[in-house]
Amino acid sequence: MSAAKIRATFAGRESSPCRRRGAGAWPASVLGGAQPSFALGLYLALLGSLIAAGDIEAQERLPGHLVTHNEVLIDRPASVIWPYIVDPLDWKQGQRLRHLSGNPGEVGELLGGYDAETPELVTLHLQNVELRPYRRRTVKLMQPDGTLLGFATWRLVEEDGRTTVSYAVSMESGLPSGPVTGHDADEVEAMERAAYEANVRRFQAELEALKALVEGR
Repeated sequence: MSAAKIRATFAGRESSPCRRRGAGAWPASVLGGAQPSFALGLYLALLGSLIAAGDIEAQERLPGHLVTHNEVLIDRPASVIWPYIVDPLDWKQGQRLRHLSGNPGEVGELLGGYDAETPELVTLHLQNVELRPYRRRTVKLMQPDGTLLGFATWRLVEEDGRTTVSYAVSMESGLPSGPVTGHDADEVEAMERAAYEANVRRFQAELEALKALVEGR
């Protein structure tokens, strides 16, 4: 598979912006009640394809990383936006979440991410590690066995009644070092870049959905 075809394939898998609950501004077909997977959708799909057996070329690679930064300016104070950061159900794409342990909405709460088609299978753990009302929320991303994947942070900076909301993700791909078969070096690089670009676009679309939701109320 050529690098160009790989990019086209990943571009075709991107999600549309989340719909607003009870409103018509976003497509009704998009994961209505879904909560965030934060970074794992396309990126971990990429990892699965990289470690699949194949006969093109075997090579050694160290774990990759996904590091993204997105932001949007919202014409509302941080106090209005904060509830949507604590509970992003109405605007964030990805997996659904269920409470696993800890006090809900507090530091230490552990959440489990799962797909709607397989609710019995938790594939991701998220834990609140920082909650500073109206300013910042950070979650730790882990595999169900406790292996650390990384962190995701929302930051709110208010000025004159308007708030810049930023979202930053820093995580390790989880791809083990050692032989990676089935793709040559150019294909692997193209797949990593395509997954990165798809996530950046997705995260920005989510923030734009948050802006439309908050400013529309």
